[in-house]
Amino acid sequence: MDINFLSSLKGHAVEDELYRIAWEEVTAGRLDPVSQARSVEEGLGDDGLVRSAYIKHRVRRLRDELNSMIAAKVEAAAKVEAAAKIEAAATAKVEAAARAKVEAAATAKAEAAVKAEQKKKRFGYCKKCGNKMGSIGYVFENGKCWICRRRTK
Repeated sequence: MDINFLSSLKGHAVEDELYRIAWEEVTAGRLDPVSQARSVEEGLGDDGLVRSAYIKHRVRRLRDELNSMIAAKVEAAAKVEAAAKIEAAATAKVEAAARAKVEAAATAKAEAAVKAEQKKKRFGYCKKCGNKMGSIGYVFENGKCWICRRRTK
């Protein structure tokens, strides 16, 4: 029984196909044991009744098999979809962590730049000797450090 073919059929076409399968089993002599037992019980020895009861029971069993196959197919598709959602969530989580890491690095770099700028403002360099000195307002006078100022005096 091809589930893809049967699930593509609509309305009575599914039932007609199930009857065709049951009739082929009867004509080929490949009978389902459970359906055969039920039909023999229901037919009470009359071959015509046994045959019609077999088809009725076999179609019911084929319909049940088809429904269970469709349910299994839907369940498998749901599992695949759930796995895809879990994988997408994990990927999003990894990407968010990577973005957070990049943002943290950018923030650290910006903070380091701010500290360096503050350090430049706090310390100055002598225009004559190039020495790094303390506070500009305290140490420098006319762009010279205290050492260079002393030498000129």
